[in-house]
This record gives sequence, structure tokens and C-alpha cells, in this order.
Amino acid sequence: MRTTRTLFTLAVVLAFIATFTGFSFAQARITQQIDDSQTVALSGNTRHEANINNDRGAVADSMDIDHILLLLQRSPQKERQFEK
Repeated sequence: MRTTRTLFTLAVVLAFIATFTGFSFAQARITQQIDDSQTVALSGNTRHEANINNDRGAVADSMDIDHILLLLQRSPQKERQFEK
């Protein structure tokens, strides 16, 4: 019972802070349906080994990938907020 009351109090405090401090949740950056027929190839973003000669087809959903680099970018507005 005490844990429930503590969690409820914490939720109320966080809601209060979010409401009155100008805190905003992330704005959706994908604003329309994705159309796979409208893709654009970005040059220089694929390793030279990733070519048709080395393609071995689809892999199992359960395959572990031990290394991947994913680069994300904030919107200019979020970057300015972060820099403050």
C-alpha cells in the first residue's frame, strides 16, 4: 500500500513539473505514412563490403548482431534546448 501511495505521489509531482515548467515531450518527426517507393540512396553511407557479391540473403529474426552503429540527430529546436 505504501509503495502504491509513493508511486502515485511521484506521478503527481512529475505531472505538475511537466505542466508548469514548460517541459515538452518529443514532437513527432515522422508526420506522414512511409512510402517505400519514394526512397533515396545516400552516397557514402554503406561499407564497400555490402554489395551484391557478398549478399547471403535474409537472416533469422533471432540472429544476434554484435556491432551496429546507429547515428541519430535531434531536430534543430531540440538541439538548441539541449545546448542551453
